[in-house]
Parts: sequence; structure tokens; C-alpha cells
Amino acid sequence: MYIEFFLIIIGILFFILSLLEIFYLSSLQRWIRLLIQCVCLVVLFGILLFYGITPISHPPASFSVLERCLFLAMSVAAWWTGTRALIILVRIIVNRKNDHNEVRILSDVLSGLIFASFVVLAISFLCEVPVKGLVATSGIVAIVIGLALQSTLSDLFSGIAVGIEKPYRLGDVISLDSGVSGRVVQVNWRSIHLQGSDHNLIIVPNNLVAKAQLINRSLPTPMTSQTLDIRVHPAVPVERVINVLKAALHGCHHISHAPSASYIDCLTLAGDGTVFRISFSAVSYGHLVDARTEVFSQVQRHLFHSGIPLTVKELYPQEEWTARLLSPAELLTRSELFCSLSVASREKIARVMQTIELREGQFLFQAGDAPKSLFIIASGTVKTIPQKRMNEETHYILGPGESLGVVALITGHPYNVTARALSVVHGFQLDAAHLAEVIDESPELAKELEISVKNAIEVMAKAEQADVAKMNNSSQGFLDRLKKMLVKKGASE
Repeated sequence: MYIEFFLIIIGILFFILSLLEIFYLSSLQRWIRLLIQCVCLVVLFGILLFYGITPISHPPASFSVLERCLFLAMSVAAWWTGTRALIILVRIIVNRKNDHNEVRILSDVLSGLIFASFVVLAISFLCEVPVKGLVATSGIVAIVIGLALQSTLSDLFSGIAVGIEKPYRLGDVISLDSGVSGRVVQVNWRSIHLQGSDHNLIIVPNNLVAKAQLINRSLPTPMTSQTLDIRVHPAVPVERVINVLKAALHGCHHISHAPSASYIDCLTLAGDGTVFRISFSAVSYGHLVDARTEVFSQVQRHLFHSGIPLTVKELYPQEEWTARLLSPAELLTRSELFCSLSVASREKIARVMQTIELREGQFLFQAGDAPKSLFIIASGTVKTIPQKRMNEETHYILGPGESLGVVALITGHPYNVTARALSVVHGFQLDAAHLAEVIDESPELAKELEISVKNAIEVMAKAEQADVAKMNNSSQGFLDRLKKMLVKKGASE
């Protein structure tokens, strides 16, 4: 009697251990949890077999009602531990390579089918109902439920199909043919969650994902590409527009400059304009917004300074294209260095500026050269390379309307960067001797130039790595240095 009571207590304790594995031991590794369920299964089966009872048969009629109920409960508990062990084994097999949400959906569905089978068999065993009749009844119920949950079930099985195919992973950037795009942040039974470029959360049902044409922009590399179409005046030569747009892309810092990462195509030739497609790539999806904004900015700047107007579709331009670049006075007006000067001062400086033209790869000046002029770019791009790092990445890229050589000219120190043309460059140079002559004629220009240089000193320091901290910050000291340098330059000339 005591042995029977002890064995029943042991069976209850091991069944409780089986339940604890679900609710309190889920943090353990799966193989440890599988081992716990197997031990519980062996113990429960052993107790049943000790009394000559198999888990698929009812206790003998000679047992009391209480004993029959206890052993029936123990049989169901044995079936439960076996079911739980099988579920854990399925999860181990299905998730043996990864534990992504897409794979979890499949393992959850298989686990649900196993549990549903356990419920059917348990009811059939306890109530002594034929399995066929119970399955038929449950099948009718399943049809009714399936019709009511048709959309949800479609999302469920679509999620399983997508999970098996694995067209994307968490963190990947995808685009659907409906125009929806974003980074995958969550995958569940019903839908996937995407984080758009505007940081909004987009929820897409799995059945739509399974039917859509999907582009994974994170594979095989995380580089993300985008295109931009522009329409320009039909009279502008195609080759010239392509060269200007290439120069604009050279001036972008947020796009990839790897081979074939960006290119320009001419799509159509028509009376209302010539359409060009600019394709560029950002190093990752997170940089795409900054890259797109920068491309817009550089394209607009280069087209404007190259005298290439944009046109509107089906609106034929009435004015002829003149191919006129900005004049020196117009460039000075738009220059960060000279824009604060008076109109009269800018006109005086513009009269003494000289035209320059560089081929692609030609040097404007090299590090260590004595400063004799400052330069303003009218069109094209120039990159500056630090003196001691000639083989490293480009330090800074200058485009239309920007100036260089100013700090060296003002301080009298040699150029500390090398400036080389990335494309055909048109621009203007202002010699120190000519500037000195203008200041001699108009002494007030020196004061204006002092204020202007101080306002733009951050831009110049960024462009040429000037050590502005060492410069004398006093207004009079700066003015004296400027005048002495100009007088010296004028006398040497």
C-alpha cells in the first residue's frame, strides 16, 4: 500500500516537473529541456508498466474507481510529456541553423499540429470515442473556423512559405512592387513590420508579401541604390550634360564611389527636353536620405553654374539655350567669401580676375607651392588632398561657386593641400598683385575683405585644413597682415 502511494506521489512530482519546464525553465537550452521531458516520460511509463497498464489501455476493472481515475490521469500525463518532448525535438530540428522569426513560425505551426493531435487522442482515450468519428466532427468544426478565419489563415500559411524560402532577414531593407519599402524589424504569424525611411512603422500582411515582387536591397551587399530622373533643355549636348552630372556626383560625400555604384543614362530625346537618369548608391539604407538630398543639391548647383536649365514635360522651352557660364561678378555674388562685399567692390575685383580652364586630372596647385592667387570655381569639381597624406582618401571636394587658396594667400604660408581637377574645370583666379592694386584704389575694400574672410574662415579651414587657432584674432592684427601681404605681393610682381 505504501509502495503504491509512493509511486503515485513520484508520478505526480514528475508531472509537475514537466509543467515547470514550460513555465519556469524555458530559459534553459532546448536539449536540457528535452532531457527533462524524456526523464518524466520514462518515469511515468515505468509506473504504469509496473502495474501492468499500458498508456493506450484503460486500467483493469478490478481497480477501484479512485485508482482507475488516478491511472487514467497518469496515462494522459505520460502522453502529455511525450507530446512535449516531441514538440521540443521538432523545434531543435527546425531551428538547428538559426532562430529567426520566420523559422519560429514554421516550428510553432508544427508544434500546434502535434498538440492538436494530443488533444484529439486524449479525448478519444478518456471518453472511449472512435478517433475517426472525432476527427470527422473536428473536421467539420475546422472547416467552419477556416471559413471564418480565411484571411488570417492565408497570412499564416503565407508566413510559413516565406519563412521556408527566407527572402529576407531581420534588419534587411526590402521593397515591394506596391511601392512600400523599409527595414524589416519584426516578423510574426500574421505580418511583417517595416520601418520606413521616415521612421514610420509599416505593417504588411504575409499574404501580400508572398504574392508581391520583392527586392531585397541588403543582399548580396547592404549598399542601397536609387535613381533620379531630370529633364534639361533639348539644345544642350548630351555629352556636356553627362559630364556636368558626373562632376556633381564627384562632389557627393554620402554616396558610394565604387566602380559601377553610380552611372548616368540618357533615356529620351524630345522637343520638351532631354531626360537623364542618375543612378547612385548609398553605403547603407540609413544613409540613403542624406545621399539623396546631397545628390539633389549637387545636381542643382552644377546645372545652374553650367548654364543648363531644367524643363517641364510637355512644355516646350521658348528661349534658346545660350551655354553661358556665370560671370566673375555673378560668381562673387554667390561666393561665401565675397558675397558680403558691396556691389562696387565686387565689380572692381571681377574686372581683374583671369579665366582658367583645367583638364581632368590636371593640378591647380600642389602642396608646398608659394601662394600667388586665390581661385573660384565656375563649373566642375576639384578635390584637395592633405600635404602629408597624398595616398589617402580625398580630404574635401569643391564645386561651382566655391573658392580655394584664400587662407594661404592671406597668411602668406605655402599651400598645405594639393588641388586636382576631377573633371573639366572652368574658373577664375585672382592674383595677389591685382588685388593689391584694387585695394590701393579703394582702401575701404581691405576692411570689407577682412570681415568677409572672417565670416568664411570655417569654410576655408575645412577646405584646406588651415590652423586658424594660430591666427591673430584681433581685427587690427588681421588687417595689418592683409595689407602687408598684399603690398609685398604687389612689390614683388
